[in-house]
Amino acid sequence: MQLLLPKVTRRLVLFAVLTLCVGFCVMWWLVDRVDSAMREERLYAARVVAQSLDLGRLEALSGTEADLDAPEYVQLKAQLARVSDVDEMCRWVYLMGRRDDGKVFFYADSEPVGSEDESPAGQIYEEISAEYLRAFDEQIALAAGPVTDRWGTWISALVPLKDPATGELFAVLGMDVDAGQWRELLVQSAMLPLSLSLLFMVIMLAYARGKAARSQLDQQRRRLDATLHSIGDALVSTDAEGRVVDMNPVAERLTGWMSDEAVGRPLAEVFTVISETTREPVPNPVEKVLADGEVVGLGNGTILVTKDGSECSIADSAAPIRDREGSVVGVVLVFRDVTEERRRQEEHQKAQRLESLGRLAGGVAHDFNNLLTGVLGSAELLKEHCPGDEAEAHIDRIVASAQLASGLTEMLLTFSRKSAREHVPIPVADSIEHVLDLLTRTADPRIRIRADIPDRALNINGDRAQFRNALLNLGMNACDAMPEGGVLTFAARAITLSPETTEAPHGLEPGDYVEISVSDMGIGMDRPTRDRIFEPFYTTKGVEQGAGLGLAMVYGMVTDHGGAAGVQSEPGRGTVVTLYLPAVGGGPQVESPEDSPVVFSGQGRVLVVDDEPVVRAVSKDLLESLGYQVKVASDGLEGLEAFAEEHESIDLVILDMVMPQLNGRETFRKMKEIDPDVRAIICSGFSLDMEEQELIEEGILDFVPKPFTAAALSQVVQRCCRKRS
Repeated sequence: MQLLLPKVTRRLVLFAVLTLCVGFCVMWWLVDRVDSAMREERLYAARVVAQSLDLGRLEALSGTEADLDAPEYVQLKAQLARVSDVDEMCRWVYLMGRRDDGKVFFYADSEPVGSEDESPAGQIYEEISAEYLRAFDEQIALAAGPVTDRWGTWISALVPLKDPATGELFAVLGMDVDAGQWRELLVQSAMLPLSLSLLFMVIMLAYARGKAARSQLDQQRRRLDATLHSIGDALVSTDAEGRVVDMNPVAERLTGWMSDEAVGRPLAEVFTVISETTREPVPNPVEKVLADGEVVGLGNGTILVTKDGSECSIADSAAPIRDREGSVVGVVLVFRDVTEERRRQEEHQKAQRLESLGRLAGGVAHDFNNLLTGVLGSAELLKEHCPGDEAEAHIDRIVASAQLASGLTEMLLTFSRKSAREHVPIPVADSIEHVLDLLTRTADPRIRIRADIPDRALNINGDRAQFRNALLNLGMNACDAMPEGGVLTFAARAITLSPETTEAPHGLEPGDYVEISVSDMGIGMDRPTRDRIFEPFYTTKGVEQGAGLGLAMVYGMVTDHGGAAGVQSEPGRGTVVTLYLPAVGGGPQVESPEDSPVVFSGQGRVLVVDDEPVVRAVSKDLLESLGYQVKVASDGLEGLEAFAEEHESIDLVILDMVMPQLNGRETFRKMKEIDPDVRAIICSGFSLDMEEQELIEEGILDFVPKPFTAAALSQVVQRCCRKRS
């Protein structure tokens, strides 16, 4: 027995040593496996968060302190904070960028603004490790650490964010876990099997390893689900065959599919997209991602068709989900509803297009008025020098035609909002009834015209003639759209837009408005036609049926009156044009009678400054025929020189408003420096509106609109001219 003890002891010691060695080997093996699994899960969570970020917001940031007030910075920071809140393991979430000099800085992080641990926009990451820099240099996703910096020691999941189109690196997303917490999880996973009996260590370690891994995966899944549900955009993930694996509540709301219904179905069945222009199905982005393994984004003008058939415009991107070996194991699809955003963009673009057309129309009208000034003036002079009934008849037709053309330019100026008239309270009901009376006598008898005006006290402030012409144009267009007859309805009601109104019609300011609608049962319009109906010279009628200025004039009248216009129409379903005009109280004003066309003679010396030769010539001849002495100048500089030489003998200056080098206002100011008592009037093809009052305050005596008649010019000149003693 004594001989056996040493041998047994040696065996026991050897068994104990072997058992301990096996135990430690198993422990380190298990720790390594759990560590790898945890790192892989952290990378998966970081990839999902990275795909949910809006690269457009990130691209709008500069990575400096200037971002602190940017809405994109605030939105990114809020999203990072939500991820940090719902992910129990994650302590920090941040976005880093690298400058040209190689320094790494922070775009945003998940910490509250002003906290001690916050890394504000533009802060340099001085302690960044070489392992972190691999994410920038090699542009790969990796789980780094433990790494120590001024904030502590961390295990970090780093995912590069790239431009889907160019592959250019935008930033690196980081999600940090405290290294102490990480070690505790590793120790817990390793110590559980070591606490069991050494005799059953191998069996229990295998069992514990499986149980710990399943538990860890379940926890990671729960954290991932919480992250997905906290993201503001819709998110759908699929497996390698393109079948739905999961979707968040936003995706459920946009697609109309509940997650329980969608899971297991092909994505194309749940996520149906068509082209906005062609209405043809758009290739499913997930199929391309699975085939190519690259990030894919849908182009503009993509419509999502929901389960119930409704539609909304979306922007989306799809990216592959890869395992540790780099194989594609699924796809994550992120999309959001951009219907309202698209609507605002289209309205803004339409307003800009109409504004550009308005400037063009105003310029054309201005030049045309200069030509009409020559036609009218020459015709009136010709009438004096060519007596006789036959000659006068021809000249009268010239004058009448020129006046009709002047009405055309007035419509152009109304569209461009460069024609100002006196605004007075107008009863809406009276104007509608006036238009209905005209239409009833001229429209196709198969068209029934009716009015729906429950409140006859509705008033707007504006120009009565412009308002009635606008209603008449709308009524005539509606009649033309019903060649087989139908019902034409004019309706008016009061509406109030409050600051709490979520979607004011066409961006109107809060206040009281009169809503006037003109609806027909005609042929309707498609979208391209609807988008252009307010453009001048655009018409779907024949050449003899219109010049395409009627609705342009309506649009000009509405905007000039501080309102807005909208159109609802579909082919075969009729059209409704709605006008929104600010409401006012008070009754109508009596229109003052027009001045009789009396021509006044006079005496004095007049200086005419205009860059149009025909206007200078006609003005000179008309004024000389009235008894005035006239000197002309071709622009502001020439006029200024003439005034400087002869200002003591000049009784009145007539200035064109729009001239090269020096305009009318600038010329007048310089003339005042020569003679503070200079007397001047402005002559222009534009109506000056608010600018006219400013000129009067500066000393301008009056305004003569082009084209003018001899009577209109003589009345203003006779009133303003004074003979120097």
